[in-house]
Amino acid sequence: MDRTNKAFFMELKRFMGFLGRATELDDQSFTTAKSVDVALEDVQRYFNLKAFGTMTPTATCLTMHARANTLKGMKKMLNMYMPGRLIPWDDIRRDDNPTRSAIVDDVIKTVMEYEVRKQGVESKARRLIEYT
Repeated sequence: MDRTNKAFFMELKRFMGFLGRATELDDQSFTTAKSVDVALEDVQRYFNLKAFGTMTPTATCLTMHARANTLKGMKKMLNMYMPGRLIPWDDIRRDDNPTRSAIVDDVIKTVMEYEVRKQGVESKARRLIEYT
């Protein structure tokens, strides 16, 4: 397993641990088809926990744990293991890929708004700005 796939799998392992289903990944016959029963609410609660520190943030909660780009990376890593990677979430049938839903995008958008207002997590980037 190369380095990228290992990082993606570790994120899936953290997510499945959050759901209490980490033992499914130890099974040699694990396939992406088994991740079909991941609900949209599970992904939303996981992202809220990572960003706000609580699964149900209120309007006064600030992002204290993750930036928007971190959440985008997590979304990409989880998306790799979803069976319908290219198919967006269908709200009516409650089917397909929950990482490609408007609700998950709204969580990321909220975190971005806090960053713009300088209320979110400080950037860890320590690179000098170069003017050309």
